Amino acid sequence: MDTGAFATAEIGAYVRLSEYLRDRGYSVPPIEHCTTIDEVLQACDGLYLTRGLVDLRSIPDNEVDLVFSQAVLEHVRRAELGPTL
Repeated sequence: MDTGAFATAEIGAYVRLSEYLRDRGYSVPPIEHCTTIDEVLQACDGLYLTRGLVDLRSIPDNEVDLVFSQAVLEHVRRAELGPTL
């Protein structure tokens, strides 16, 4: 989830993350063969939503298996902080 298509397109970052998780006992689908973000998302049965709160509100309860967040809250507009949390 994002407010635009800002995620890195460098596939190696996702491969390294999957290896990190696998090394810690998580069941992670193989993505080493992927060459695009769309292929990574498809292999992981994932979505990359880029319309901020509009997309956040569209996610049904009990639908998300994993949330990864890094350096986010300082970028959320004050008026959107409550609904985001």
